[in-house]
Amino acid sequence: MHDEELPEILQEQCNRLIACQDEHALPSCFECPEVLECTLRNSYIDAVYTSMSQGSNTDFDF
Repeated sequence: MHDEELPEILQEQCNRLIACQDEHALPSCFECPEVLECTLRNSYIDAVYTSMSQGSNTDFDF
């Protein structure tokens, strides 16, 4: 994966998450009963971490 692809991947995951929230008329994932098991949300979180770590395969420290 190239660093220039990271913002596009993150934006795509964000768009998918927002579409799901809109589809279910939810203002946030936290109001969804499936929040902890949601593969779509987990994919978004993975994309955020990958973007924050700039694509490296290391852990991200807060």
